[in-house]
Amino acid sequence: MTGHRAQLRQLLYTEMFTGFQLICGELTNQQIISKVMPFSLLSIEKVDRLDKILVTIDQETDLSTWVETVEQFQAQIVGIIVCGKDSNKNLRLVSENIHIIQSPLIYTEQVESEDIINQFKFVGSLVEQNKLLDYISSSNRSFFNISNKQGIVHLWTYLENTINQKLIVLNSRLEPLTLIESVNTNTEYIEELQHLRKYFQSLTHPLDEIEHVVINLSQQQFSWTLIRIFIDTTIGYIAIPENKYKLDEIDVAYVQKIIPVIITEIQKQKEIIETKKLYKQNFLYDLLHNNLEDSANIIIEQGNLWGWDLTKPHHLMLIDIQRKDKRKLTMDSLMSHRTTIKNVVSGLLNSPIIEEFHGKIIVMYSDNHQVDRKKQKEGIKDLAERIWTSMDKHDAKTDYKIGIGRFYPTIEELCRSYQEAKTALDLNRHIETSVIHFEDLGVMRLLTNIRNELLDDFFREYLLELMTFDEQNNTNFLHTLQVYFAENGNMKSTAQRMFLHTNTLRYRLKKVEEILGVDLQKPEHFVNLYVAVLIYSLNNR
Repeated sequence: MTGHRAQLRQLLYTEMFTGFQLICGELTNQQIISKVMPFSLLSIEKVDRLDKILVTIDQETDLSTWVETVEQFQAQIVGIIVCGKDSNKNLRLVSENIHIIQSPLIYTEQVESEDIINQFKFVGSLVEQNKLLDYISSSNRSFFNISNKQGIVHLWTYLENTINQKLIVLNSRLEPLTLIESVNTNTEYIEELQHLRKYFQSLTHPLDEIEHVVINLSQQQFSWTLIRIFIDTTIGYIAIPENKYKLDEIDVAYVQKIIPVIITEIQKQKEIIETKKLYKQNFLYDLLHNNLEDSANIIIEQGNLWGWDLTKPHHLMLIDIQRKDKRKLTMDSLMSHRTTIKNVVSGLLNSPIIEEFHGKIIVMYSDNHQVDRKKQKEGIKDLAERIWTSMDKHDAKTDYKIGIGRFYPTIEELCRSYQEAKTALDLNRHIETSVIHFEDLGVMRLLTNIRNELLDDFFREYLLELMTFDEQNNTNFLHTLQVYFAENGNMKSTAQRMFLHTNTLRYRLKKVEEILGVDLQKPEHFVNLYVAVLIYSLNNR
């Protein structure tokens, strides 16, 4: 039982002791064990004056001399372990008199004294070979057992109590990870986490597997340890605020034991979330395409599953987000924009519905259908402008377009509003504005309801000769006409936009009139050509 040395924590953090209870006292890195001894063998003859002893007590141990014996060796006892399932009587007696020695009292029902002696020898040899940390961090079978039998929250609480520190799960962007329910409910560290994210964003290199960070906040310093959660890539971190004491390597190794459990839980929760998301997306699709054959009450009940109040009619807008460099927008980036939108509208609306839908963001919120129609339109356009401004500030490398549908008095008509928002979104690329309401589309609203072949015949009837002339003579009179109509027939603004002298523009328009045999000063000619150019632009957008 001699020859090895180990910290009490090093022994307790091994697989054998998972689930131990610290009845009283604290575990520190100063509690060095040189000998493990059953209480029944504790005597002057067997204890050297330099020994640091871990005392073990089994259920059969006779404690009639407990007080006298402990007083005799109080300076040498590092800790006491009461072990065995039926040791409650001995545990009670020891805990009532533990004040005599001021050492930590531990209870574990899984092992006996002989097991502890052998485990101490094993741990001591690992310490000598410098292999203990790897052993502790990789031995996690018991953690899986606790998680499977009692749940991840119970295991999490046990781990926090064992190392006497708070643990927080973060994603790869250092945002609190909500995949593990009931674990990250503490809001005490919000400000510190915000500064952690700023530190992370300022780095030009990835975080190490174990990163120690010091944050300066309100003239105070806060220390954090970040432990990476890694599969094929970094999926997150365990963040530990070191408010009570600085973690050492044995604490870190013990926390690392839970990483495979966390990964398993994340994957499990992710599958559940994906299933819920698919169900929600299918319901939203059916709602917006009027595919629901159920009664209004059943639709309302289904909406309640997601926290949506569908008892009232809703406004609807559709937001398209595209990178200016034409690269595909990632789902993470899209969800980050969704968060920005939520932050904008959270203080303005009650219970808005904000969801990713087919690569776009849909925003719906309820309103009273008896409110003045003009005020309703002004209200949603103002909200859309606020959203656009906030998003543009959030990421100037991205283009945002918002289409708004009309407001209808029943939830069954929400599909019409959605189709109108889609139309407005499609057509606002031609209008060259960031926010467009369906009602502001003017004549284009009518064009969307006419068969494509009729529209094609119309624009060819009025523009084919001009298109042919441009192609044969390498001119661009059709483009001149497009810009002229886009500027509402204003000669000065059209010339400025095309970097032309007004006389040059006047010549070009005169040439267009000659080729087509029209007079742009006549209203019917102007309107016919305007509609033809509009159809051409829509077909080639």
